[in-house]
Amino acid sequence: MWKTDYEGDFHYTCLTCCLDSNGSPKHNSTITVVQVQNITKALREFGGYDFMATILERNLQSVQTYCDEFLFFVDRQNRFTIYGNNAITLFVPPDKAIGFKEWNNFDYQIVMSKVDKETLSKGSTLVPASVKQNLIVDEVRDDGTVIINRVKVNHWNIYNDGHVIVHGTEKFFNHHWDLNTFSLLSRSYATVDGGSALSNQNLLQ
Repeated sequence: MWKTDYEGDFHYTCLTCCLDSNGSPKHNSTITVVQVQNITKALREFGGYDFMATILERNLQSVQTYCDEFLFFVDRQNRFTIYGNNAITLFVPPDKAIGFKEWNNFDYQIVMSKVDKETLSKGSTLVPASVKQNLIVDEVRDDGTVIINRVKVNHWNIYNDGHVIVHGTEKFFNHHWDLNTFSLLSRSYATVDGGSALSNQNLLQ
C-alpha cells in the first residue's frame, strides 16, 4: 500500500496491484480532485435527491479503489481522486426510491467513464467501480429514453464538471441481474440522521 502527499494532505491507500516494483503508483499522471460537497449541493438544489446527497456525504469511503485503465479512489476528506484526464459517472436514484428497504452496493452506481446520452447505443456496456459485472444498455428509444440494467435514466447532467458527471435514475441498479439468474445482494439503510448503519442482506438468491 502507498500514501501520497497532495496539497499537504495524506490520501487513502491504494491496492498493491496499482504499484510498480518501487512501490510507487503505476499511474503517474495528472491528479484531479473533486469535492463531494459540490456534487451534494447540486443534488439538493436540483430537488428530490436529499437522501442520496446524505449517503454520498456519509458512506462514500466504503467505495472500493478502482485501478484498471486509471486510478480512482475516495480520499479521507471525502473527495473523488482521479488520475489522468479521465472521468467517472454517478447514477443516483431519487428520495422516493431510497424509501424502500433495499440498498445496493453503491460501487455499482459509479461508472468508470464519461457517460453521455448521445453516445449510448443498445447493447453497449458500462464498467462500474465494482467490476463484478458490467452494466448493459437495454434500450435507447427514439424519444431519448435510455434504460440501463432495466432501470430508466430520467435526469441527465444534474452535475457535470468534466471529470465527475451525475445522472438521475428511477432506482438503484441491480448488480446481480442477467438473463439467466436473478439475485439481489442489498443493504438496508437504517437511518440518515442517526448515522449510516448498513447491513448486508441476501433478499433473493
